Order: sequence, then structure tokens, then C-alpha cells
Amino acid sequence: MKTTTNQTKSPFRKNLLLGIFLLCGITFSSFNSSACTAAFTYSAGVNGHYTFTSTSYGFGGGIIYSWNAGDGSGWQNGSSTFNHIFTTNGTFHVKLAANDSLCYDTATVLVTVSNVTIPCTLAAGFNVSYGAGGQVTFTSTSAGTNAYTFYYWAPGDSNQRYQEHSVYTHTYLWNGYYTVWLTVEDTGNAYCIDSTSKIIEVTNADSGCHVHPSFTYTLDTNGQVTLHSTSRGVPPWSMFEWTMGDTVGQVDGYNDSTIVYTYAYNGTHYVTLYITSDSSVCGDSITIPVTVSNACNLNVNFTYQYDSSGQVKFTSTTLGAHPGAQYGWSFGDSTSVNASDTVTHAYPFIGNYNVTLTVVNPGGCTVSYTLPINIYNKDSLQARFIYHADTLNAGKYHFTSTSRGTDAYTYYKWIWGDATPSDSGLGLDTASHVYYHNGPYNATLTIWYTILPHSMGSAPRYDLSSYTLVINVTTSTGLQTLSGDSPVYNIYPNPNDGSFNISVNGLANEKNAEIRISNMMGQVIYQSNAAVNGGKALNTINLQNAANGIYLLQIITADNTYTSRIAIQK
Repeated sequence: MKTTTNQTKSPFRKNLLLGIFLLCGITFSSFNSSACTAAFTYSAGVNGHYTFTSTSYGFGGGIIYSWNAGDGSGWQNGSSTFNHIFTTNGTFHVKLAANDSLCYDTATVLVTVSNVTIPCTLAAGFNVSYGAGGQVTFTSTSAGTNAYTFYYWAPGDSNQRYQEHSVYTHTYLWNGYYTVWLTVEDTGNAYCIDSTSKIIEVTNADSGCHVHPSFTYTLDTNGQVTLHSTSRGVPPWSMFEWTMGDTVGQVDGYNDSTIVYTYAYNGTHYVTLYITSDSSVCGDSITIPVTVSNACNLNVNFTYQYDSSGQVKFTSTTLGAHPGAQYGWSFGDSTSVNASDTVTHAYPFIGNYNVTLTVVNPGGCTVSYTLPINIYNKDSLQARFIYHADTLNAGKYHFTSTSRGTDAYTYYKWIWGDATPSDSGLGLDTASHVYYHNGPYNATLTIWYTILPHSMGSAPRYDLSSYTLVINVTTSTGLQTLSGDSPVYNIYPNPNDGSFNISVNGLANEKNAEIRISNMMGQVIYQSNAAVNGGKALNTINLQNAANGIYLLQIITADNTYTSRIAIQK
């Protein structure tokens, strides 16, 4: 239904503010966005005729093209193809400005015109006479015209240009100032063009309301719609207000006779265009149903189900997917696949993973959804570790587990490869060890689960995994001396089979010493006295019944205790 209503609000104040905003917007929007690029090619005709064709890319729907031939004819709105007639040979900076609702860019090409062979003698001009009721008559006074001359009049109260005779009468609906253009074109031999303009003041127009709203629309992609006003009787500086019919509300715009809008949902939306005249307090509206069938209204989701062997079945429960939609699954373990709405994936290890489903509808509508899952139905331990040498303590190395599939109930056992006791414990994912001799050692980490089940089904089991690395020890200074101010020890051989000699120098102030050997549990397995002669002590020790391992050797005097370690390897 179309209605005509008197507006109580002041359109002048509202439109003045919007006019200032528009002017500022034009200034601030003159940027080159990397998302779009304006470009064009051209071809020459005869006698100054040139055709320019846009090759712009990166724009959305509803592109607006403006062309400037660089010969003083000014900017002209048009389509992606622009035809122009140059009247003289020379080099011209031809420009294209292209923009949609989100992006703006310009392109300039230097064009050398050399095909003007017949000089253009056209010189546009016209006189103005005023009648009654807003009627104004324009009479061409152009020079150089002939029978093949066309006359194009632009009265300035719209974007329209009319092809008429040399005399043209136009009726203005509103008083005010208008810029009137006359363009004359020779379509005979010269194929040339000229134009001129005048500013006129209309004071005899009918002051009634003549607004007749109407609009058309085109569907772009992903719910985007371009709406274009085809209204008649709209004076300059009018306000266009669009209500989109999807509960979002109004889209206000100063002289926005064309807008681009994106609907989130398909369906029929009743769009209303309100036009408020600036020069008189009048307005009118029209409502047209707009049917949208390409909106991006995907609601992506999925479910998952475990089986008994570490596999998981994923099923899309997405709403709004069209026939031919693409499903991309990313499983969170560095693997992905493009498949159907149902897919099965086998995880190599237990643990937490972020699974993402991306659905792409035909036309480009793309939505993703991510869901965390926990894999526990897989015996999948994989022992691994790294190590590094301590920079301050000779022979000391630090080990860190990098095992996969572990949890809070994983048990770690570190075997050092030098016949010393292993280190083990629940959650012991880091450990340190001191090697007392240089050489290669096979260090092994073994891990296993301690709580069931780690497999679903009838036969749950503990999983176990081992990993060995060769540790090339090059930083050890040996077992001989551990205390800071101890005398010089010579323990040989070391390692040994339980029989070895101890030679100690530097006991000048001592007369007697006690030799004490303990295992790593602190149990004393050997104890004897040693005579000191001339600051030296020499003893032969026989521990043939001792087990393989590292033992603590202490030499105890009246004033000090000196400590070393020995290794028994049979």
C-alpha cells in the first residue's frame, strides 16, 4: 500500500546533518582497500571514439562505476563499459572510480589519442526562458551544428539526461537552484562532442508534494540484496529510509537511493522505502515483498560416538545445509579430510582434541563449529624423551618425557644404563642422573597405565611402551673425588669386580683413618682401619660378595671425612 503522509519532523535539520556527514564521508572514504582493485582496458574507434571496459576485481554486488575521460568533460556515472569521443588528439589521464558498499578504489591510465582526423567545430551554448507553473524552456545557441547533431539536456532535478531537439521545455516541481547541462554531439563526419552548463533559479514551481516512491531489487550471493530506487518526483536533498522487514529496523541514508543489504535468513521480507522531501513537508512510502533464497543461515553442529578401538564416528547435525554442500572435518591431531556429513576417524593416542566441522553451501556461505573431545578408548602409549647435559655439574644429565598418550595415572621407569638403580614413580615425567664415567650409555624410559580401563569392550588391558636413547657422556670427571677439600684419591680399577686398591695422598696431619663403604640404601657393607704413613694410606679392598651397583666410599679421620663413589660391575 502506498500512502502519503505529512511529516511533523524537521527534514531540513536532519538532512543538513546527513549532508555534512556525506561530505565528510566522501573525504574520508577516498582510500584504496587492498580487498578490491579498480582496473580497465580500452580500444580506439574512429575520429576520437574510444571504448573503455572495466576489468576490476575483488568487489561485491552492486558496483557503481564513474568515469573521467581527462579531457575536461568531467565525471560521468555509467556501467562497466564507457564510450567517449575525444575532440582533439593528445594524451589524457583517463580515470575509473569503482565502489560497492564495502570497498572503493580508483585506476588511472594514460591514453594517447591520435585518431582525430576531422576537427570538431561544435561549441555548445543555450538560452533560458521561464514560463508558468515551473515550466522552463531551453534553446540551443550552439555553433558548428548540422543535421546530424544530437542534443542531450540534463535539467538538474534528477540524474536523468534527455535526448531532445535544439529547443527543450522542462517542468520543475520545486523552486530552487538547478545546474542545467547541454551536450551536443556530431554524429556525422566529425564524431565529436561538446557541452556546457548554467545555474538557473526556479521561482514559479508548484509547491505541492509530487513524490512517487518505487524501487527494484536484485539478488546477489549469500543473502546480499541490492535495492535501487526508481522513484519519480524526488527533489534534490531528499531523505531515503529503508525498512528491511527482518526486524533489524531502518537503514537511514542521505540520498542513498541505492543500498546493498545482507539478509541472515531466507524467506519473504517486506521492504518499505520512505522518501521525505527536503523542500516541502511531504513524504510517501511503498512496500514491496523481497524474496530471499540464498541467505547464509547455516547452523553448524555435530555429534560423535566412540567405538572399541580408538575410532570415533562424527555425524553432522547442521541445519540450513543445501544439496551439494561441502563438509570439511579437522580432527585436532594435524589431520583433516573433506568428506560427507558423516565420517569415522581413528586417533593414535588418548588425549584431548579440538574437532572442527566447516560447512560450505553452494554459493560460498561458510560456517565452522569446533567441539573439544576426549579420547580414552585407545591403548596408545608411545614412550619418548629428550635430555640435555647440566652446564654446572660434570656428568649430570636432565631427562624430560615427551611421551604420547599419557595421563595422570601413567607410571614412569627410568633406567640409566650404567648399572645404577633405576628411578621410577607415578607421573615421574622428569628425572636427573649423574654419570661418573664418560662413554655411551643406553638410557631407557618405560611407561605404563596403572588404572583400567584404557580400552572399551570385553578385554581392557594395561598398555606399556619403552624407548631407548644412547647417551654419549663426555662431561664426566670420574668417580674419584666428590668432596671439595679432599686429598688426592687413586681408586683402581674403577669400575671393578669388587676387588680394588685405594691410594690416598695428602693426609700429612693424620695418623689413622677409617675406611667405610656403604650401599645406596645407607647400609654399611665394609669397614676397616687404615694406617697413615708419611701422609699416605694404601689399602686393598675385596668385596667379591657385593652386588653390582654404585657404592659410597668414605675415609674418616680425626678432623675430616672424605667421600668418593665406586662402581662394581662383574
